[in-house]
Amino acid sequence: MAKFSTDPILDRFAEQVYARLVRDRCTPLPESFKEIPYGISFKVILPGEKEFPVALYHSEKKGFSVVTQSDRVRRLVLGLLAPESLAGCDEAGKGDIFGPLVTGCFYLCDASQGALELGVRDSKKMGDEEVLAASEVLNRSYRRWFEVVRIMPKRYNELYADFKKKGKTLNHILAWAHGKALSTLAGRQPDMKQVLVDQFSDAPALVATIRAAAPHAAVEFRTRAEAHPAVALASVVARADYLRSLKKLSDETLGGEFALKSGSGADADALIAAIRARRGDAVFGDIAKQHFANFSRER
Repeated sequence: MAKFSTDPILDRFAEQVYARLVRDRCTPLPESFKEIPYGISFKVILPGEKEFPVALYHSEKKGFSVVTQSDRVRRLVLGLLAPESLAGCDEAGKGDIFGPLVTGCFYLCDASQGALELGVRDSKKMGDEEVLAASEVLNRSYRRWFEVVRIMPKRYNELYADFKKKGKTLNHILAWAHGKALSTLAGRQPDMKQVLVDQFSDAPALVATIRAAAPHAAVEFRTRAEAHPAVALASVVARADYLRSLKKLSDETLGGEFALKSGSGADADALIAAIRARRGDAVFGDIAKQHFANFSRER
């Protein structure tokens, strides 16, 4: 039977919040709890401080969020959302014809936990402007807690051809890029003990490549790992870097004549045809991942 909310996920989380507040010598007022649209509200009395209102929200699309004027309560709630010091890894651009392949790794710990206040989630569920705005804050305030590896199209095409000759696949490139981002961040954050990677393969060799990048940490691979805030943050920094790189290619390599877009569907086919008509085929080596079948369909 629901104690705090008819939303079972929010109800369980509210129980954890209540217990944590009590352990931290705060006094949540039981009679103040009430359901509100997409959440619950209640009041908390802090030791030696006044009474503060708190609102907890939950939705499948946006996950959890907390609204309160109390920094102490906010920190306690955010700490429950990411209880361990953990690095999350994700990528952007893998399924997009134009632009680079980007991997990101974000280390969520006590020092970087304030990043949770941005309310980020899986970047695929955020608009481009929202992703870019969040990344501006992350770059400004949390840069030492994340690392990005960007493989621009020219280098990507070279790597892909070289790997293919050796019987390797795109996932080998992805594992190499994840490993490079993770090893750089682990070197900067020696206390890192846990890593969560959004699983793209279960091939033992690829798993070993990434695990070797952080030999002192427990590395876990999980499908839909973006549900964890650390991986969601990694997805945001990777996606933002991808979007900025896409614009740079449009402005500098194409002189602003075409605006490159993400994706690999009919819009990409039309853009390939338009660019080919104006620029020929040579330019694609600098702006696109040329192993995509779209190129053979358009010839």
